[in-house]
Amino acid sequence: MPESNSPFIYAGIEGGGTKFNCIIATNTKQPSMAAEIIAVTRIPTTTPDETLTKVIDFFKPYRTELRAIGLACFAPLSLHSASKTYGYLTTTPKPEWANTDLLNLLQDTFPIPIPGGSGSRAGVLDAVGLAIRAAA
Repeated sequence: MPESNSPFIYAGIEGGGTKFNCIIATNTKQPSMAAEIIAVTRIPTTTPDETLTKVIDFFKPYRTELRAIGLACFAPLSLHSASKTYGYLTTTPKPEWANTDLLNLLQDTFPIPIPGGSGSRAGVLDAVGLAIRAAA
């Protein structure tokens, strides 16, 4: 199959204790073509249901074009695929967020690669980088 020069659409989520930063960006297979930010939003971190509904609603218009979503979280994310809690936020100072099935909720809505990580140094651009690498 020939290489395409058309851009690919990726997403990033930086889930923080006070806000969720979400981004939609393009990337191409041509190094000389720069990535472009298509859309950005900040969603206040309230309850899991309220916040994650708004996150999903932000990405829905791009559902058919998205190649991957990178995820960076404020709380530890269980990434052991054999675990019963795979994809869950585990311990967190925000009690209502403990044991939130974040990754699986996103995966059920967007059946594309969603690599994830956690820690205070993980950011939205790191999340987009994870998405690009996962879809490559």
